[in-house]
Amino acid sequence: MSTVYGAIVILPKPGTPFPFPQPSREFEILLDTYAIEVEQGKTYLVSIINAALNYELFFAISGHTLTVVEVGEVYTKPFTTQAILIGPGQPTNGYFVATVVQANKVPGRYFMATRTFMDAPIPVDNKTATTILQYKGIPNNVLPSLPQLPADNGTDFALNYSKKLRSLNSAKYPANVPLKVDRHLFYTIGLGKNSCPICVNGTRQEFFRTDFPERSSTPFNYTGLPLTANLVKDPPKYDLVDPAERDTVGVPTGCWTAIHFRANNPGERWNNDVEEVEKQGFKMGLPSNMADAHTINGKPGPLFPCTKKNTYAIEVEQGKTYLANKVPGRYFMATRTFMDAPIPVDNKTATAILQYKGIPNTVLPSLPQLPASNDTAFALNCSKKLRSLTLLIPNGKGLLFVHPDAVFNKKKPISGGIPHCFPQFGPGPIQQHGFGCNLDWTVIDFENVDGNPVVSLDAKSLSTELKIKNTDNMSFSFSTALHTYFRASVSGASVKGLKGSKTLNKDPDPKNPVEGQEERDLVSFPGFVDCVYLNASNELQLDNGLGDLISIKNTKCRGMSIASLSNKESTKLGVNLTEGEGNLPKLVLSSPAGSEAEIYLFGGCVTSWKVPNGKDLLFVRPDAVFNKKKPISGGIPHCFPQFGPGPIQQHGFGRNLDWTVIDSENVDGNPVVTLELKDEPYTRAIWDFSFHALYKVSLDAKSLSTELKIKNTDNKAFSFSTALHTYFRASVSGASVKGLKGSKTLNKDPDPKNPVEGQEERDVVSFPGFVDCVYLNASNELQLDNGLGDLISIKNTNWSDAVLWNPYLTMEASYKDFVCVENAKIESVQLEPEQTWTAVQHLSVA
Repeated sequence: MSTVYGAIVILPKPGTPFPFPQPSREFEILLDTYAIEVEQGKTYLVSIINAALNYELFFAISGHTLTVVEVGEVYTKPFTTQAILIGPGQPTNGYFVATVVQANKVPGRYFMATRTFMDAPIPVDNKTATTILQYKGIPNNVLPSLPQLPADNGTDFALNYSKKLRSLNSAKYPANVPLKVDRHLFYTIGLGKNSCPICVNGTRQEFFRTDFPERSSTPFNYTGLPLTANLVKDPPKYDLVDPAERDTVGVPTGCWTAIHFRANNPGERWNNDVEEVEKQGFKMGLPSNMADAHTINGKPGPLFPCTKKNTYAIEVEQGKTYLANKVPGRYFMATRTFMDAPIPVDNKTATAILQYKGIPNTVLPSLPQLPASNDTAFALNCSKKLRSLTLLIPNGKGLLFVHPDAVFNKKKPISGGIPHCFPQFGPGPIQQHGFGCNLDWTVIDFENVDGNPVVSLDAKSLSTELKIKNTDNMSFSFSTALHTYFRASVSGASVKGLKGSKTLNKDPDPKNPVEGQEERDLVSFPGFVDCVYLNASNELQLDNGLGDLISIKNTKCRGMSIASLSNKESTKLGVNLTEGEGNLPKLVLSSPAGSEAEIYLFGGCVTSWKVPNGKDLLFVRPDAVFNKKKPISGGIPHCFPQFGPGPIQQHGFGRNLDWTVIDSENVDGNPVVTLELKDEPYTRAIWDFSFHALYKVSLDAKSLSTELKIKNTDNKAFSFSTALHTYFRASVSGASVKGLKGSKTLNKDPDPKNPVEGQEERDVVSFPGFVDCVYLNASNELQLDNGLGDLISIKNTNWSDAVLWNPYLTMEASYKDFVCVENAKIESVQLEPEQTWTAVQHLSVA
């Protein structure tokens, strides 16, 4: 957004990727004289801000196509355009690839230009403003070319451009369109050419009141032009699924727009008529000597400009709650200007009087101790203490429900809201639903515990995290739940996302639930309902029948022991969630024999595999970072949906995203976990297909197995390549691989872009220097001697190819300590809709 001082740029939270391809660089462009330098082939994110106060502007870059990804701080479905339309003060984010559109052009200098859009017969400054886009290495004496901008009265372009603006409307970035309309308002927009001689500044201002009519008593064509839409027949065509959320809307001459909005920002109204203020004050029971004040009633009150009468005073009674329980007397309420910059201000102390009932006016009031006018430390500490108390969404609607028969006397749990069921869900050896909902919990921090938020509340979401730690000297088991009551109209309520889950239906006999599987896409509440869904989706959607769609997401391994998912002791299950490097969530698998594996949810990356003697057979490079800004360099990274370089980023995006734990089990005493990765706006912006990836990791005494399943959930076919880029700990001088003899080779040394075809003739392949070689149709069993005394068997099913890699002196700090032996699928796998491809890797040590 723009200000008179420059641009204010609102970035995503640290570690949160854009829902579109990551740019090489970002630029903020205020539409003024400006120049930026780019490199051919790179992608740039440009934040374009219209700093003109009164005009809408067209913007384009000569020879380049823009892809719009965000408008007005709201992500949009990406679309390409030769030009954009941007209103006063509005920001628009777009990216472009610095390669000119016309194939016969070469990198040079190109004008970025704007032109005023005005389709009404009003004089405007229609000069074309320009900025220069300059390719690196191009001298300044090259003459830039101008883009083809729409005409200054290009209404057709403006309408077509606006139609393309669509919200992402994903689970992460929902549209949240208000569907229930309480009031219909009809506005007309004029240019203010007819002055009002009796109005302030020549214009008339009024405020919307509750008696404002929904329909005009005298209908007529307000535009003075042929209407472009039918006000009766068009509403059924409105886009109520993914319209763009805007804070301002441009309406071309003779056109119209329909807006749904929630009245959730009451703000304040100033009344500058002193006599009217006093009349209003008398009605509220205030004395006639009012000064600037809010009514103290828990809600925002009107603001009263100071009068020239006596100092404002309020009368209170001792013991009553006004935040006034001192010894009865008269006390000054005082203000002082806070200014920590070296700027002259009026630093006089302004006062008002707090007077206890029965105290005469002759008692001298005392002054409070105010902070110094430059006391920044006090200001910061005060701001830190401000905490939201309400759990209402901004429109004031409560989404939770408390039973009318609920009691608040500590004799029984509170019936409603989000009660805790712990350490038992349902009936059992202790009281129904345990004791967690019967006891007082203690507030230990308003901000965080161990760096993690306890309860986080923002404008449209409420998040909770529950941690259970065993502080005993013996293991225990428990079950738990958040027994959430949602406010709803039960006849219209329904839940999506449960299809395919195993069910335990407690109707009609709660003691003998009937097992089954949910077949419905939409589960409603036609009568008595009491059903458990095992291994349910980590994202459900509740339609509460009152006009609200509520997303219910969970991370099954975070905030509760995985033991609670299956009522098994965590020590027996062998799976624990903890914080790893960079505070990233990490799963630790432990087998009864003493082997151990670590898996980071970021990238779904196995980073450690320790056998019972404590030796770690995998390797993580010393330059690896754990900040989500780049993939984890080591362990077993995913290369998906692309291996190596290609049309999308190197090795794809599978190693750059958070995977989700969807299942954990115990097979023959050994831990097994399953991770999941699905398409999202970020992936579709790079690779426009829907998919579902499942990654199962199994650990036993001397082996580590992985199974990767890729399912096409799109309505069109797609192809991909993939690999497990496994780093093995090794002494590179003594390491070798058997089993590759006879395979076709693609040797990328010395030229990775032009690999040399050949055939492997050696029984034992070593790593004498730089190695980067692909083996096509390799054996499904290789043997690695890591040079450290370990023989590692690498078996696979359906991984048709193998890759050997060691960077040698290009990574001088670590090349001696590892080798990569990768199972891969180099040639593209073609999947039709609903088809699944599966591959297994089995690592074992002798």
